[in-house]
Amino acid sequence: MHGGTHRRGSDRNQAVPAPLVRSTSSAGSANAGSGGRAIDPLLGPSRASRELNERLSRIAASRVPVLIEGEVGTGRGEIARRIHDLSPRARAPFQCFDCATVPESLLSRELFGHRRGAFTGADRDDSGRLRAASGGSFYLHGIDNLPASGQGALLRVLQEGEVLPLGDVTPQAVDLRFIESSERPLASQVREGTFRTDLFYRLNGLQIELTPLRERPEDVNFYLEWLLRRDARRLGRPVPRLRDDLRRLLVGDPWPGNLAELEGAIEGMLALSSSDFMTPHDLPASLAARLEERGEAPAGTRTFSIPASLGFTDQVAFFQRVLIQRVWRECGRDRRRLAARLGIEAHQLRYWTQKLDIDLR
Repeated sequence: MHGGTHRRGSDRNQAVPAPLVRSTSSAGSANAGSGGRAIDPLLGPSRASRELNERLSRIAASRVPVLIEGEVGTGRGEIARRIHDLSPRARAPFQCFDCATVPESLLSRELFGHRRGAFTGADRDDSGRLRAASGGSFYLHGIDNLPASGQGALLRVLQEGEVLPLGDVTPQAVDLRFIESSERPLASQVREGTFRTDLFYRLNGLQIELTPLRERPEDVNFYLEWLLRRDARRLGRPVPRLRDDLRRLLVGDPWPGNLAELEGAIEGMLALSSSDFMTPHDLPASLAARLEERGEAPAGTRTFSIPASLGFTDQVAFFQRVLIQRVWRECGRDRRRLAARLGIEAHQLRYWTQKLDIDLR
């Protein structure tokens, strides 16, 4: 099943399958909104990749808000940046705002800014993130994490086209194209009562549903070769070949972290192995553990034993702790790569390291 793009009204039935998309800047560069280097997904041979590549300019040309829905690692930020880069606003600011990382108490201050003296410590005016992006695009990453107070405030901006800084009495006009992303389907959150219905309809003018990597095996095989060439070139070494059984394991894995996890896995394999012919022994620990859990781990993969003396809950915690610590070492003690390899967001990584009492230093 492919992802799609829908426009409310007469264009609703024009489906646009959606993979990851990267910025129009040169290959291998960092991209705002994605948090770092990105795979170029427009080269993927899947139907989803090709069809979005053909139609994305039509999406970008519109002023209608765009809602991007997809799993962790499917490149929601990359698509947002691409939409901006292809739009008439390409030379104007592109602001990325992560709804999960700003405390609710600071949300209004961050978005709308404040006047000098509006609160203790406000020794100067601050325009806020929304006004700083006026004329350009404003990307709300993880809008499914936006608290109720933020939802109401955002709705007023969409309705009125203006913001009211803290401590001010005069609204300030803003001209923005809103792009939003969600890991969870917003429609289901509306039904559950955790997301405002009126805001959902304001944001859902255009919708892009991202196709997970497990539904695009032809892309997995393509990206394996693409990443091996890219990372081998960076390391100044020959491009390694994959033994057939290793390739089958990699192509057949569901990749819950999608392309971000695949990228991290290849980086880790190349960092730890100097072989020019890779076998299942070179699998990263996170993937080897996943294969072992499914009973598919071939001989020679790196696995570990859980002490039988532990109770069930402690065994699960032991497994999680060892897995995170091992992948942490494989990732060169890089938190971004660690989260990608585990297929989770940064705030989820913080939660698990605190829960399991893991010191990532």
